[in-house]
Amino acid sequence: MTDLGKMGWILGIRVTHNHDKGMIALLQEKFIRETLECYGMSDTRPISTPTLANKHLHKLLSPKVNTKSYQHALGSLMYPMLATCPDLGYAIAALGCHATNSGPDHQCALEHVFRYLRATSDHQLILRHSASGSSSLLGYTDADWASDVNDRKSTSGYVFMLGNSAIS
Repeated sequence: MTDLGKMGWILGIRVTHNHDKGMIALLQEKFIRETLECYGMSDTRPISTPTLANKHLHKLLSPKVNTKSYQHALGSLMYPMLATCPDLGYAIAALGCHATNSGPDHQCALEHVFRYLRATSDHQLILRHSASGSSSLLGYTDADWASDVNDRKSTSGYVFMLGNSAIS
């Protein structure tokens, strides 16, 4: 085993340390930029939200767009979501429900996520100590009762924070 010093990069994620402020910042700008270029979205107009408000995706009985390319593009967004962009979670989960039978509306919503990613590619996920020095666990949850237009199921979500950082 060799000590290579402070970690600067891991799996395409740039890691920066600030010991004075007690924080670590994670950034995937390079990976996101390459993904946008791969799908021809690097020059699109950036937007500020990952999904459209009150936009409901309807279930289709058969695919209307190329299923493989839709699934590939959606899959490429999962790594940033899991690593540094937890704000993509709801949009990707909603689009994933239509991965086998997607249509033009689903493709448009997927492109919307790419445009949001273009606007936020330089955002960092910051992990830091709490100001008090204690590591208290805090959780929030919410539900949208029977909001799915396809099967009237509820959508729920949660976030757990340790100190000042979201951990799940």
